[in-house]
Amino acid sequence: MKINGFEVLGSALCPSPFAQVTGHRLVSAGFRFDGASVFPILNLQWDDDAYSKRLAVLIRDFVRRKNELPSEDLKARYDEFTGLSDAGRYYFSSNRHIFRASKPGL
Repeated sequence: MKINGFEVLGSALCPSPFAQVTGHRLVSAGFRFDGASVFPILNLQWDDDAYSKRLAVLIRDFVRRKNELPSEDLKARYDEFTGLSDAGRYYFSSNRHIFRASKPGL
């Protein structure tokens, strides 16, 4: 499982293997590693403009197509977000890691 870009191994948080080696991979491929930054996405409300609501629709529909969970369970879980938001208890957070690189000589 991952939490904010960290792999959870037992009770320890370890940086994601992808994040650890991305700079090295870029350099190995002939690029200059120019840095990295994080673009956080935080939603504290469940509404039509929230990134998390659009993502939840994609995930719900994907799981539904796999036919591994009852439709009632999917609907109940999705519908739960409205109540959490109304009670001030909704929370969604995701980070996007942006790696900057350039090609020497270009």
